[in-house]
Amino acid sequence: MTQAIEAGIVEWRAETGVLLGACRRLVEYYGSDDELESFHEAVQAPLWLVEVLGEVASGGEMDVAKSPACSRFSCTEEVATMVTPLMQILVEYRPDFVVDAFEDLDEKSRRRFMLPYGNFLAIVGRYLCGAMWVKYPHLAPPGWPMSVGE
Repeated sequence: MTQAIEAGIVEWRAETGVLLGACRRLVEYYGSDDELESFHEAVQAPLWLVEVLGEVASGGEMDVAKSPACSRFSCTEEVATMVTPLMQILVEYRPDFVVDAFEDLDEKSRRRFMLPYGNFLAIVGRYLCGAMWVKYPHLAPPGWPMSVGE
């Protein structure tokens, strides 16, 4: 793996932590205790995948047997309205390390860390974003597949 890809993963992990932390703070401040508990449960698998990606970038392996269960985020429209822009960044932004990986690595090398990254996107898309946007479709970005999250 190239230094640029490793550095990109480090940067993405930090940014992802900031975005999820900001979402948590919004839910904590403006939401109910039940919404906060739902958020905490829903982010366990994505946070685990963020850590896995760091381990894989350092030469480790992904052990799917250790993955936490996925859980849907349930919230009011008020909370969904606040966290939607941050969640959109998580699922729509294409980090530089992804672009670099497709340009610089063979499929086997690329797959080692694209698998946890892809799983992260799928879980956030389905269990956090999709869960909100199916319930409040007017908040979904244009073109979002509404079957995600059902």
